[in-house]
Amino acid sequence: MDDVDRTAKHDHQTVGRYLEEHHPEVLKFDDDARNWLFAMPTADELSAFDTLLGGLGSCLGIPGLKANGEGYCHLMFDGSRRLDLCVAPQQHRVLLGCRVSGVITAAAMRLLLQANAWGGGAAGGWFALDEADRLWLHQATPLDGGAVEMLIEQIEGLLNTAEMWEGKLAEAVSFATDQMANFGQYGRV
Repeated sequence: MDDVDRTAKHDHQTVGRYLEEHHPEVLKFDDDARNWLFAMPTADELSAFDTLLGGLGSCLGIPGLKANGEGYCHLMFDGSRRLDLCVAPQQHRVLLGCRVSGVITAAAMRLLLQANAWGGGAAGGWFALDEADRLWLHQATPLDGGAVEMLIEQIEGLLNTAEMWEGKLAEAVSFATDQMANFGQYGRV
């Protein structure tokens, strides 16, 4: 099954359990810090998010669009482009995430990290790998200040940037493959 079609559950408890199991040293902080990192959205935050999603759904032709009980919403564009939206309660923001397909080589990782610098190459966002080493492009928007039109523009920009980076990653792999072929043919590049 294609990973785009899976509805992998990315929630605060799953991240917390993963860290406790695989990286317990990361979780060596007091209960206040733990509650801050893995906080669930309040009813007011979920309501504000659902209001924003309702307006987005109306514009996209998806009446009644709203988040699940943990503050997540998953959308598919063009049948293959997944976009996740979720509430980041302690930051009082909505986080947007778009899966970016491609092979992550050392050269590609360098490009992605350079793009993260000041958000310039990432359209004001940042790249990250999830627990399955899949690449995501993220951006954030205020939970309470977002007009639906601005959110739609941000989503379009995020999707376009993800598509652009898929091309860049493919070029990086192609370049590396060509270099390896040249090395094998001539002994040195």
